[in-house]
Amino acid sequence: MLRGLQNIVEYIIVWSFFQLVGLLPPVTASRFGGWLGRTLGPYIKRTKMAERLMAQHLPELSETQRSDAVTAMWDNMGRILCEYPHLARGALDRFITIEGGEHIQNMIASNAPSMIVSGHIGNWEILPKAAALSGLKGHIVYRPPNNPFIDRLIDKQRRSYSLGHYGKGKEGARGTLRAISRGESFLMLVDQKDNDGALLPFLNAPAMTMTSAAKLAIKHKLHIVMARSIREHGHHHRVIYYPPITLPEGDDEAAMLALTQQFNDIIGSWVRDIPSQWFWLHRRWPK
Repeated sequence: MLRGLQNIVEYIIVWSFFQLVGLLPPVTASRFGGWLGRTLGPYIKRTKMAERLMAQHLPELSETQRSDAVTAMWDNMGRILCEYPHLARGALDRFITIEGGEHIQNMIASNAPSMIVSGHIGNWEILPKAAALSGLKGHIVYRPPNNPFIDRLIDKQRRSYSLGHYGKGKEGARGTLRAISRGESFLMLVDQKDNDGALLPFLNAPAMTMTSAAKLAIKHKLHIVMARSIREHGHHHRVIYYPPITLPEGDDEAAMLALTQQFNDIIGSWVRDIPSQWFWLHRRWPK
């Protein structure tokens, strides 16, 4: 009973915030979000964890560089939150630049089930929107929030530029299998901790890594393209699609682990490239 009431209150707060931010012009909303993130973020407990993780896994950065990167991370997080209501309306479309769009066109032309693989970098919510702008409307596999009302609110937003989303786990597995059987595409972010995955190096340290994307890709011979979203000049977004990933030979565990490690290595290189735009607030590695 208490949890249900809490869910309703949380939903009202989030819905109201989205409505208010949605009234602002998209650029103003993004700037407000950046200010909000930079102002409130440093006081949130997980900021210390982000600084510690960055020191452990990017030791080449100075203390000042790490501090600046964490502040910029909060700026990015605030902007993501306040840009979100504008995605469904298409108000951010003119601020999205796409590179490597030919790889999406090849996915479409193949008329085969395909998968875009990425991580929580830049405004990752831009990725399915950019794919839709490129002509590829697919499903999203993600970790749903604990609040079912907020989950439905997010799904309603995403329905304008995707085929809907599936929660990770059994629901996501069933959903992706249905999508594959229909020759549809889906997006998976594979950089969060997965206790059911495999312990593989990520930024030079062992981390429990999701293996489901690699398992699906190898079993069903999926067409895989990796993509990342880069925030530029505040409210501009550059989405890069990379050449298709070549599946390893065989379909055993060694092949699955090799492909998963390839995902880790590529996403890790993106994090090193722009550490301020990765989601450092997630406990990615064992304590």
